[in-house]
Amino acid sequence: MSQNPLKQAEIAWLIRFYDIFDRRLNLNLTEETIIHKFKSDRRGDAKVMLHRLSTKGYFYPHGGRRNRTYMISRAGADKAEEYKKQLLLESLRD
Repeated sequence: MSQNPLKQAEIAWLIRFYDIFDRRLNLNLTEETIIHKFKSDRRGDAKVMLHRLSTKGYFYPHGGRRNRTYMISRAGADKAEEYKKQLLLESLRD
């Protein structure tokens, strides 16, 4: 997995994907199912970010080209939880 820190946009997308996966590590969703959780003008960005976060090790792709599914990795879930807690603490300080 990549050791580079995530950019702000990647953090936001990781948290949103984590919520889509309902915080379950064993849930496999097709790329189409994940992408269609977003408004039509954001679907292209969602697809790009899903692939980017997959290459960084936060998601596991399964299957072939047509029926590819994704599962969030333990590292992805842990990182999303960490960022969510950090955001909550920051909002409580303000």
